[in-house]
Amino acid sequence: MISISKSLYLSLRPHQWFKNLLLATPLFFGLVEFNAVWVELFFLGFVSLSSVASAGYLINDLVDFELDGLHPEKRMRPIASGDLHRRIVFLVISLFYLFGLLIAYVTEFNFFYCLLFYIFLVNLYSFVLKRWIYIDLVCLALFYTLRVICGFYLFEVQHSSWVLCFSLFTFFSLGCVKRLSEISLLKKGMLKPQGCIYGENQEKELIYLGLFAGVISVTILTLYLLMGSDVSPVTNLALIFVDLFFSFWMYRMWSLSLKGQLRSDLMGFVIRDKFSLLMGFICLGLFVFL
Repeated sequence: MISISKSLYLSLRPHQWFKNLLLATPLFFGLVEFNAVWVELFFLGFVSLSSVASAGYLINDLVDFELDGLHPEKRMRPIASGDLHRRIVFLVISLFYLFGLLIAYVTEFNFFYCLLFYIFLVNLYSFVLKRWIYIDLVCLALFYTLRVICGFYLFEVQHSSWVLCFSLFTFFSLGCVKRLSEISLLKKGMLKPQGCIYGENQEKELIYLGLFAGVISVTILTLYLLMGSDVSPVTNLALIFVDLFFSFWMYRMWSLSLKGQLRSDLMGFVIRDKFSLLMGFICLGLFVFL
């Protein structure tokens, strides 16, 4: 029983819930004022989105059962290694989807509909789109951006085109970093060609596309601060420092990627990387104390 519980815990990937902090984007950019009501809304939205996202990870692992077995890291996942029975997985998927959608429904109606679209896109990606080169990168960027959009609906604030464009280009760039790390494993002989839809022929294109998207994302954030931001001067000052830290962090991620020093699980790398955590705490401190 302990083995099943541990396998389920690993398959739900709780470390990936860190992504769902993107729900707080309207608070981070000063688009809504911080108060106790928003804390309650954020908590409910975070639990709902995390539940739905974990169900999506389980579906993805079921679909990629054979391909994950060819990956040096993913082959250790409970489903790929055969440690978790499929009947249990199907039951957990149903329960987590039901739980997450129920919380979303009673929290905010537009947030509920946005979550439904997220579920649709995640499943379409798992079954079809992830096998199409470059389209899969767009989907990865959309998954993150949908989290941001869910945040706008959750707090019932008007969408910011600046913030959404910044999100799309940022996560498209990081998606390229993720695929380049897989190509690096392929070149080292640690990953079989069947386990990656990209090959060495696409390496240069991924570098060009990713660097271009990264530069665009930093440019959008800078322009937002200079001419598109409608926030208080104090919040604007904090965002300027965040812009500087973010630019350097993106440079470091790409530098490590080009050196072949990044894992394919970027979120796992970020939450274990002391530099990334330091940058995160500094940015959080700017908003708390300024």
